[in-house]
Parts: sequence; C-alpha cells; structure tokens
Amino acid sequence: EGDIFSENSEVIIIYHEKQEIVMPFSGCHFINRDYIDVENELWSLGFSEICEYAIRDLLTGWLRRDGSVENVTIAGKEVQRNAVYKYDDKLAIYYHTYL
Repeated sequence: EGDIFSENSEVIIIYHEKQEIVMPFSGCHFINRDYIDVENELWSLGFSEICEYAIRDLLTGWLRRDGSVENVTIAGKEVQRNAVYKYDDKLAIYYHTYL
C-alpha cells in the first residue's frame, strides 16, 4: 500500500493450485480415538480447517470415553480412504462428552 509504479512497469502474477491431500484412512480409523489425537493427525496431513463438535450424551463414561470420536466428516460427507481433498476443505470431528 502506498507504493507507486510507473505505467510501463512489468507485473508478474504468480498463482498456485490448492494443495490436495489423499486421505490415507477411512472414517472408521478415527472412531473411538481421542478427538485431540485425531485433530493432530489431520493437521499433520495438511488440513487447515478443522472444527470439533461435542455430542453431550455421556452420563457416566462407562460405555464411551469422554472425548472419544463418533465420526469425522469432510465437506459434510463421511471420510473416504484414498479420496482426494483440498487442504482447506472443512473437516468436522464429532466426539462424545458429558452432559
């Protein structure tokens, strides 16, 4: 901002395609794992838009552990092994926690 260039200055525009990530896991890989571990694993794959959603359904934590993953979706759909996703596709991690 504030820079002035002459009318005959050369302008170079560089662009790139969005990084694509091939998912090495199916959705069942994440089920019942701790949601923080799952989030870290997805970050390490290169995803940047990860949200967590709590399912507040636990009373005692005997049948399911607090923080255990119910499912993971990308762009609103179930994760598919070997599917190609963009790095900024919206990921959602649904996990169980106490009421």
